Amino acid sequence: MKRLSLLWSLVLATGCASIVTDMEDIPIHVTTNPPGAIVQANANTYITPASILLPRGVGNFRVIISKHGYHPEQVMVTETEEPWVALNVLNLCLACPVDVLNGAGMSLAPQDIHLQLKKR
Repeated sequence: MKRLSLLWSLVLATGCASIVTDMEDIPIHVTTNPPGAIVQANANTYITPASILLPRGVGNFRVIISKHGYHPEQVMVTETEEPWVALNVLNLCLACPVDVLNGAGMSLAPQDIHLQLKKR
């Protein structure tokens, strides 16, 4: 009975996505042809090829890529739901708020961006 109580406590205290999802920022890999383009995302600036880190669970991001002599490009990185959130039905969705509040229930897509820049 004690083990069952402990197991039930764990199920209620954590969401399924919180258990299996890394809570770190999500790396978005950006490459361009030609390389050396400026990437702006989430108030940070990078040079391609770059791996930019975006936080999970805070919404969509606009990634702006530019290089002198080339047309600037914009890519929307959108928030998507982690499939693990569906497993919250096993604990009667009591842990859904956990996954929503800590961001574990969300991911970002695309996580790989490659652009062929067009000359002006």
